[in-house]
Order: sequence, then structure tokens, then C-alpha cells
Amino acid sequence: MAKYTDADSLIDIIISIKPTKAKEFLILTCYDIVKNAKNSEAYDLLLNIANDMGYDRVKIERLIKLYQ
Repeated sequence: MAKYTDADSLIDIIISIKPTKAKEFLILTCYDIVKNAKNSEAYDLLLNIANDMGYDRVKIERLIKLYQ
């Protein structure tokens, strides 16, 4: 994050990730952080970014369920 001070450019880089396993790892890692934060806005942001990566709410919830 120190290298990328502009959050929008960082999100653009994240969204451009192509390998499925890398996307899933990133989504699940962010989910762990959001879960511990207990902040609904953070969870909504995660859903929005994951949606931009091609994961709708159902797909994300299924991924999280498999992860747990």
C-alpha cells in the first residue's frame, strides 16, 4: 500500500487480476480482515470489489462457506 498512495489505482490493479485462485485468495483474505473489523460498510466495499472481479453475492457467499 505504501507504493500505491492512490486507492483507485490500487483497486484497478486488484480488479485486473486474472487467475481464479489468486482472485479467490484475495477475496477470502479481505473477508478475514472485514470480518474482524465488524463493519458493514467494509463488507459492502468487499462485495463491490469482488463484483467488479466477476463474483456476485451468491458466488462470494458460496466461496466463503467453502472456506469456513
